[in-house]
Amino acid sequence: MQRRTYKTGRTSGSFKTPFTSIDLSDLSETTEDRKNREEMLRKKLSKGNCYKVTFKDQENLVFISFQKTPEKARSEACLYFRDNFYPSFMDTGMEEEYMVSTAHRLQAFDKYSIECKVPIPDLMKELKATFPCSVCGKDNFNLQDVEIGRCFIVEGEGDLNPFTKGYVLCYDCYKKYIVQK
Repeated sequence: MQRRTYKTGRTSGSFKTPFTSIDLSDLSETTEDRKNREEMLRKKLSKGNCYKVTFKDQENLVFISFQKTPEKARSEACLYFRDNFYPSFMDTGMEEEYMVSTAHRLQAFDKYSIECKVPIPDLMKELKATFPCSVCGKDNFNLQDVEIGRCFIVEGEGDLNPFTKGYVLCYDCYKKYIVQK
């Protein structure tokens, strides 16, 4: 059996690969090229545009949906609340509320359309949203409560609804959470 000798002087019997030169000029890209590539990838992976769906006579009930059209966003919100909060769809009149629900476009949240989860601080900032404690459910906390320390936002997948990223914990539940960790 004849052994090959490579440019590095190593023989084919060794387990190391031979040295090869790589032309890095093909791999270099400008910042603009990278941004364009990332934007194209984001559009390809995107689930759609971000919409805020509100229902008639229930202004505190808001659903964030990532869909291609406002009608699909309204439909998704209606189905979510029907399946998770209302035992009987026909008894609640939710089908009538779907007809008068509105979907407003939220372009600021389109950047989250790939993962379809919006961080809670962004919702508090942009929409002035309030959230109850994820553990005990007491109070509705806003961004000012986070700033003064009445509640805390913990990173993770939100359990209150399918579109948030993070948990809101009141001061007492946060102390228990820290002790458990």
